[in-house]
Amino acid sequence: MRLDRNPDRSPSPVSSSSDTDDIDDEHEYEAELLESIAEKEVELNHTQELINERNRQVQATLTELQQINNTTLKSVNNFTLFPTSFLFCCASANIVSCLSAFSCYLTRSDT
Repeated sequence: MRLDRNPDRSPSPVSSSSDTDDIDDEHEYEAELLESIAEKEVELNHTQELINERNRQVQATLTELQQINNTTLKSVNNFTLFPTSFLFCCASANIVSCLSAFSCYLTRSDT
């Protein structure tokens, strides 16, 4: 029979309360570490939500600016095309051509 299985054998004298304290300290440290990790995950998730919201705001602003830019470009194109045609017609003193250019300008599909 092995000695470590002998029921009459007394506990090892090496075991002491300091071993138990060390184990308790280690468990406490692990618990604190896990709690700290959980807190950091919550902070990280919150930060990611803030970043996502900011990205949505930036995307909305970019979309608005693109729409404004497109509208402005259309307005500029319409403004520059009509006066050029109109001035050319007036300079040639051909009123029929001038009225025709004005009519075409008014019926353009992109205005």
